[in-house]
Amino acid sequence: KETTLKDSDLERFRKQARCLGFSGEPDYRYNPEKSYCQEGEGIK
Repeated sequence: KETTLKDSDLERFRKQARCLGFSGEPDYRYNPEKSYCQEGEGIK
């Protein structure tokens, strides 16, 4: 499972995010030592 993005993919994501009204850098960081939340888990 790949945990990094290519620069071209990241730039495409940023352009889409700007189009949707987001700006700046995301305020989260992905920690490859932790897996994604399972369905039903997460911040409540």
